[in-house]
Amino acid sequence: MSSFRPVMSSPLSLAWRGEIAVEGAATQSQHWAHHGLAVLADGHFVTADPAGRTILILDEHGTCQQRIPAPVAQAHGITVEQSGTDTCIWIADNGDHLVIDESSGVVSARTTNPSGQVIKMSLKGEVLLRLEAPALPAYTSHPYSPTHVVIDSTAEGGCGNVWVCDGYGSALVLVYDSEGSLLDVLDGTNGLGRFDQPHGAFVDRRHGRPELLVADRGNSRIQAFALDGTFLRGIGVGDFMTPGHFASFGSDVLVSELHKRIMGIDIDDRVYVALDSSDGSDGEFDPPWPHSPAHRGGVMRPAVQPGRLNSPHSIAVSGDQLLVAEWILGGRICAFTIGEGEA
Repeated sequence: MSSFRPVMSSPLSLAWRGEIAVEGAATQSQHWAHHGLAVLADGHFVTADPAGRTILILDEHGTCQQRIPAPVAQAHGITVEQSGTDTCIWIADNGDHLVIDESSGVVSARTTNPSGQVIKMSLKGEVLLRLEAPALPAYTSHPYSPTHVVIDSTAEGGCGNVWVCDGYGSALVLVYDSEGSLLDVLDGTNGLGRFDQPHGAFVDRRHGRPELLVADRGNSRIQAFALDGTFLRGIGVGDFMTPGHFASFGSDVLVSELHKRIMGIDIDDRVYVALDSSDGSDGEFDPPWPHSPAHRGGVMRPAVQPGRLNSPHSIAVSGDQLLVAEWILGGRICAFTIGEGEA
């Protein structure tokens, strides 16, 4: 993995701004955080605390403006939907949350739901819609463990349809209408092949006709579909390692890569490395990465460095600021100034 090379030089600059001190993180160091990030219309960021059960709204300085308890096990993927003056938050809850026994270093699952779910919430914490496992044959043998949800926003001229990535469960992308009725199921076989951990998705409106980009993480690629499910093309086949979540900046789409990188896709589908924190050493990503070894085979939070990413999970852009949430014990959110040209 460390021998990866970009296909073009980065047209963007990313300058380290610092870490965001997330409220509650100091007392939740035993929680293995892998939450999402999204942006409100006013530029504030939406994320979750390391325990994954409380939604946090942060201003541009990282100061918590609002805490919203959520009835979830793990607020994994987070999406904001704006409709007129109404703002809703969609949460993909994968159903499990990992915690560590800090005396032994042993990681175990804390499950508060028998399976995952997707919920749509108001900013007051009211659950407006819940999407549970659909009645499909796949769910007789696989769990329902959604990792992300995206909306064809009516505010952007869309129809309001909802795509749910069941990345940790059946490896399907489920398509619903705005009322929660199942419309379609994508498994990737009409494209480059069966999805393997479709971790995140993004409605891409850069080309005139909106497209759905799916981060096919286990297959190290991105698949692009028309919004009716028709396969269009693969993007970055052979260029990605572990694509996870998306964010837009100007005419480019940024992609978080779990293995220490932020990637970019320009409007012509050319892929580049926007930020690379890997060192290229043998075994760099061997277990217990993304953590460090502890006594008796356990793990502990790794030593992290300013300006370097350890395990970027989710990303979001607001103005000239890029936030990156990492998959790490105790959580970590890193802030960068993003712009065009060399730093």
